[in-house]
Amino acid sequence: MTDRSLLTSPEATRFVEALLELMVEHGLSSLTAGQAGGQLGLAQPGQFVTSDLTFQFMSPEEHRSAVQAYGRPARLIQPATSSPTDQDAEQFVRAAGRLFDLHRVYSLRFGAGGYLGFRANGSAREFVLEAITVNAWPLL
Repeated sequence: MTDRSLLTSPEATRFVEALLELMVEHGLSSLTAGQAGGQLGLAQPGQFVTSDLTFQFMSPEEHRSAVQAYGRPARLIQPATSSPTDQDAEQFVRAAGRLFDLHRVYSLRFGAGGYLGFRANGSAREFVLEAITVNAWPLL
């Protein structure tokens, strides 16, 4: 019998692509866990939490480039004078909760030093997930 709580390869690809787009829309460069790990998602029914994660936002120039590169609407580009706030992180977390629901994901568990986001690779930037477990609701 297969584990019905695992995402299929196509489901996982769609989820990661949607997560990448969400991070671009919110100007979020990465989420990083410390040595104790961290979590983004449901800790218990009805309680969507972010624990022990560092949010790193893109500079206005990086955000402009990412929005253009991924074909997102230009209205998403942050003004050059704005600095990310806790409210920006909260908006991302709320949007992530809706995204998780759409893809039957209930949490991302970050291992020690876990990393989700964009990383430079030469002149290009890659979207990477390192030391992260995707937990999904089982199919009924």
